Amino acid sequence: MPRKRVDYKIPYIKVQDPKHGQPVGSVPYQISRYEMRNPKWADKYEWKDNEPFDACLKFVKLGYGAKSLWVSTDTGAEFYLSQSALADVLRKKSIIYGCVLGTWKFKKHGNCLGLFLIS
Repeated sequence: MPRKRVDYKIPYIKVQDPKHGQPVGSVPYQISRYEMRNPKWADKYEWKDNEPFDACLKFVKLGYGAKSLWVSTDTGAEFYLSQSALADVLRKKSIIYGCVLGTWKFKKHGNCLGLFLIS
């Protein structure tokens, strides 16, 4: 029996977080249970539908657990790609001066959110 697809909203940061310094419009890699202890934790995010979007992303760094940090050249928002999503980008796209132009969508891996390439 195939898995049931669940629609979920994506949390975009409304106001820059002084602790982590992620710019407005960024999507956190993970929302921890510690953060969810605060009853108003969801208010600091703008919840949007998971719609594909076009963006030019610039590679910043490879982090722990092979997650890679990318920044939108248009807005400065930060996004994360998982190891498998990064491998897909390397196989299918040309990286010019550290940037990749493509159509992206978010995928949820447990409680972690990451971008993946559509085209």
